[in-house]
Amino acid sequence: MPKGKQGFQKGHPQFNTGRTRFKRGHIPWCIGKHHTEKTKKKIGQAKKGQWQSKQTRRKRSGSLHKWHISVGHLPSLYSVDWTEDLRRAVRKRDKYTCQLCGIEPAIHCHHIDYDKQNCNPDNLVTLCKGCHIKTNANRRYWQNLFSGNRG
Repeated sequence: MPKGKQGFQKGHPQFNTGRTRFKRGHIPWCIGKHHTEKTKKKIGQAKKGQWQSKQTRRKRSGSLHKWHISVGHLPSLYSVDWTEDLRRAVRKRDKYTCQLCGIEPAIHCHHIDYDKQNCNPDNLVTLCKGCHIKTNANRRYWQNLFSGNRG
């Protein structure tokens, strides 16, 4: 050990600052523990009838979501026209510049009408990553904005 350095000392004030009830190296009691089937049934009965959001109910219903399954197992959301050549042509048309903020290089292609089957180049616009993330909220606003820009 280097000179002037001390190893861990149990109960040393440096490590026991009062910010946590656990000491360094302590393993919480619940790690590695599992509920019995009897306990799981009791928890399920206690939660029965509790309000859940539509999103939670949908997740628990067993329906498949694209983030639960690897890409190869789901049918594609895009049409067969959605190719790298098409995306490259759109980026080239927009000079690899984000059509919202002007950042270069921008590499994301965005569907103005949010229809992944509509691969008409007039429906596609080049965006940077930050602006592409922004366009996922308040879709009606972005549709109107981009439709007005494209004519």
